[in-house]
Amino acid sequence: MTRLLVAHALLFVVTALVCLAGIPRARKIQHAGTREGLLGLLVSVTIWAGGYVGYLFAPTIEWKLGFYILGSVFAFVAVGAWLYFCAAYTGRPPRNAPYRTTAVGAFLALAALKITNPLHELYFTATWATNPFPHLAITHQPLY
Repeated sequence: MTRLLVAHALLFVVTALVCLAGIPRARKIQHAGTREGLLGLLVSVTIWAGGYVGYLFAPTIEWKLGFYILGSVFAFVAVGAWLYFCAAYTGRPPRNAPYRTTAVGAFLALAALKITNPLHELYFTATWATNPFPHLAITHQPLY
């Protein structure tokens, strides 16, 4: 295990821990929509960062791919949580957002594409690489 790999992973570990540490304070926010949005953002970024750490340290290629897919799905969840938080924070009701059903449908379709990638490899492929440290390198494909 190289120092560069450890330093790289440590950034994601710290990110996850900082997000977890922010949850108790976020739970005290009075405005329900703002609280829900911020909690969703903190939890999704925690899972995203944790997925990346798992991707780096998992013992098998299958586990690495599983963690990568988990992280990539929750990266997308984080975008939705951020938009929800911003809408609520600025006084717009996020549950009444225009095109909400379309956005949820698009999210579900993209999440299904990511989750089923091992069957079709149209979203990404993975190959073993040794530079800058040994890891499973992800190459994005046309549907990315």
